[in-house]
Amino acid sequence: MFAEGRQWLANSPIEEAAARLLRNKGPIIADAIRNGGANCDSAEEALSGIISGLIDGVELKNNEEAVKLHTFLCERVCVPRDMGFLPVRAMRDLK
Repeated sequence: MFAEGRQWLANSPIEEAAARLLRNKGPIIADAIRNGGANCDSAEEALSGIISGLIDGVELKNNEEAVKLHTFLCERVCVPRDMGFLPVRAMRDLK
């Protein structure tokens, strides 16, 4: 129902959040490194952890860098400029 009639969206808010993060990987990582949301050495792995957490339902608590980046992203994301409300809520609900 989420993407009904909107072929450009993923099937669910969770999948759309993951797709947006993946599509914008470069700018997200650059912004996070520049503004203290991630370390240069581990930013890509941290973002992969967040995307995996969304898709697989895995908790982030065991990945300190992913938790740090997730917190940063949740504070920086702008609705509706960056992502729609439901995908942002799905991302913010990730633990």
